[in-house]
Parts: sequence; C-alpha cells; structure tokens
Amino acid sequence: MSEIIAGRVADIEPGRPLRVSAGARQIAVVVAEGRCYAIDNECPHKGGPLAAGKVKGTVITCPWHLFRFDLRTGASVTNPRMAARTYPVRVENDLVIVTVPMEPKESAHERPD
Repeated sequence: MSEIIAGRVADIEPGRPLRVSAGARQIAVVVAEGRCYAIDNECPHKGGPLAAGKVKGTVITCPWHLFRFDLRTGASVTNPRMAARTYPVRVENDLVIVTVPMEPKESAHERPD
C-alpha cells in the first residue's frame, strides 16, 4: 500500500470532487457530510469522470450517464451489480491522506494478457 496527500481539508470544497493522481490511478476525493471520501475517478459503467460529477449527501453522480455511487461503499445506487472502488482516507494535521494499492490500475476496458 502507498499513501498520497490529496490536499488540505480546508482547500477541498464540500460537495465538490477533487481529482488527484496516484501513479496511473485517478481518484476523486470528496468532502461530504463532514467526512472525506476517495473513489475511483473512472465510472465503472462507461469510464466517465466521477470527479466532474455532482454530489448530493454521500452519493456522487457520473456526468456521462447519471449512474450514482455511494461514496461510503462504492456501491452503485443505480445498478446494484456495479460498484466503483473506494479507498481508505484519513485526516492528519488538516491533510487528507488516501491509501492506495501499489499495483498499477488496470482499465475496466482492458483484459490482462
């Protein structure tokens, strides 16, 4: 596992996702209902950018096809068989720290050899 600093809590506007990079991964970091969350930026439906989506409560909506995901679990509110990957987040000295796996991210559209 690896840790990245996404930014300062004070610099992340509540309900407005922040896109951060962790190696090949793109992650959407969100402050919602007083907590910090991290979810894959790539929507598992068709690859839309979740960081460009709208947040209501603890649900983020993909701007491409309006698929919705619970920030707490990654579970789709739209399709219960679908989920976006979430990552552990902690706040330390006002810094938002996201824990991510070290392996490179495989695209949902690619098959391993």
